[in-house]
Amino acid sequence: MATKYRKGDVVDGWTLGRSLGRGGNGEVWEAERGDLRLALKILKPAGAGSEPYRRFRDEIAVHTLLGECAGVLPMRDHRLPANPHKNTPAWLAMPIARRIEMALGVAPSLERVLKAVAEIAETLASLAERQIAHRDLKPQNLFERNGAWLVGDLGVAVFVGKETATRTGRQVGARHFIAPEVVRDPQNASPYPADVYSLAQTLFVLASGQRYPPAGGVRAFEQSAQLRSYVDHPRVPTIDWILEQATATTPSERPTMKELASTLRIWLRGPPPAVSPLDLSDLAVAAEQRVRDATNAAARRAALNGHADRLRKQAKTGVDEIARSVAEVLSGFKHEQGIGFDRSFITFISGNLEAETFSGQAAYGILEVHRFTLDWPSHLSLWTGIGLLMNSSGKMLLAAGHIIGHGQGSYVGHAPDAVVVMRDPRVVSVGTPEAEEAVGQQVRALAETSRAAVEQFLRLPAE
Repeated sequence: MATKYRKGDVVDGWTLGRSLGRGGNGEVWEAERGDLRLALKILKPAGAGSEPYRRFRDEIAVHTLLGECAGVLPMRDHRLPANPHKNTPAWLAMPIARRIEMALGVAPSLERVLKAVAEIAETLASLAERQIAHRDLKPQNLFERNGAWLVGDLGVAVFVGKETATRTGRQVGARHFIAPEVVRDPQNASPYPADVYSLAQTLFVLASGQRYPPAGGVRAFEQSAQLRSYVDHPRVPTIDWILEQATATTPSERPTMKELASTLRIWLRGPPPAVSPLDLSDLAVAAEQRVRDATNAAARRAALNGHADRLRKQAKTGVDEIARSVAEVLSGFKHEQGIGFDRSFITFISGNLEAETFSGQAAYGILEVHRFTLDWPSHLSLWTGIGLLMNSSGKMLLAAGHIIGHGQGSYVGHAPDAVVVMRDPRVVSVGTPEAEEAVGQQVRALAETSRAAVEQFLRLPAE
């Protein structure tokens, strides 16, 4: 549009200097009045009922509501005549600031762009808490002044008490940055997720150097709609994911402005620092000793188990021979061998010796016991054999004996009236001649008492 004012013109006491820009609804000039040097935004002549006038009125209203608000380019003065014309136009004055693209410079780093946008997002999140939404976010409406990144041009902002300025059905915002729901239904679309969408599109443009953002938003896996196609940075894929979420088609799937600001700040902190190598050399000797101890302990345990297994085989040979003789007499009874590890058998035979020798769990336990039963109608049971229980120090409890009683289960513990006919518990050290001698003595004692045990078993009454 043709410039309606020229350098040197005086507007309501303001002397115009260089032109800072112009648009469909007015012009912006560097202007001086007395000691003040500000940017003067002048509305082109428009009736008080026109849409441009009402937007200008609303921009003055929201600035008046905000006052000095961090992150917002402030209004220093204004005039809003009831019937503006060229000689007495509507205007508002604000500090001179640089547009964000100029302030960022040519090919800015991704970190610099994100720092600027994160600061702007924090401002917009603060405005959202006061029920204010911008609705026209794009690079041209963002500024830098004295190192601070600012939001400006609040003509179409939503705030409490605002009257509708846009005609029903008319699109609000810049076409390439506007959220899809605003295109579909500008009157009813929520402005807060729409601001998130527009700021994300703005971030894309500022970081990529492109004039326009991708139509429909950023898509992390589509080359033409991803930031990594334009920015060479090892962490740019993360930004693509952030932008894809912020430009989701469904407003409810986007983060809030506060969440977006927080996510950008986290990205700016960078990845966690790499862990420095630890100096644990002083622990090496202790670690080597523990390995040696464990190796020695494993070897000792293997040796102990080998000795224990030889004692088991010695006991099994003797017990099996005794059981064959008993089985010939009790041929009509059920005969079981290898009934499982029945610790109750050892407890019945050894009494207190078990508790004294094994306060914890045994390192080795085996039972060489035969069971003879007559299930009906008496449920009679005879257990005969030897139990072997060894602790981790190599002490072994040898528990040889005969037990009789009534019980329907396999274990001695299932016979509530179990009676020990013969017991010969001993504690020995495995791997010694004394241990082998003790097993032999127990087998002989078991054989010598077998007749008495069978006789007492056969006299046991039915239940």
